[in-house]
Amino acid sequence: MNNQQPAVLRSTRALSLVNFSLADVRDGLGPFLGIYLVALGWSPAEIGFVMTIAGFASLIATTPAGMLADATRYKRLLVVGCAVLVATVNLVLLFWPQTWFIAFSQIATGIAAAAIGPAMLSLTLGLVGQTGLAHQLGQNQAYNHGGNATAAVLAALAGYFYGVEAVFYLMAFMA
Repeated sequence: MNNQQPAVLRSTRALSLVNFSLADVRDGLGPFLGIYLVALGWSPAEIGFVMTIAGFASLIATTPAGMLADATRYKRLLVVGCAVLVATVNLVLLFWPQTWFIAFSQIATGIAAAAIGPAMLSLTLGLVGQTGLAHQLGQNQAYNHGGNATAAVLAALAGYFYGVEAVFYLMAFMA
């Protein structure tokens, strides 16, 4: 049992760091996308529509994504794949800002966000078991919120000094 304790501790620390770094990836570009689209000349109605698409896609994908996270043996790969997908589509939209691709990127972001949460929960349960789940979920959320706050500060600084485009690179780096 003592030989397993350091491995579990390393694994839960790694899980905490993943929660920290994926905090902004799970939420997508958020308000920075709106700012970017205003700079491209989009109307508030168009921006609201595209941002609503992401929420709607996430809502519809939540149950199937949870089922996938429960069924797959490749939970880590699911998390990595979703993070890479979100980072890629949001980075590409910086260079290819066509309306249809921006809508596609937000749909992909919404679906990936719906899968990351259940996959992280499954990984957590697999690492700590039922008895340690409540404590580890609290730690996961603490790191998630810390990652959100850190990403927000870094995004604000990057946007201020280098322009809103820098936020796209920051999100890709955090993934």
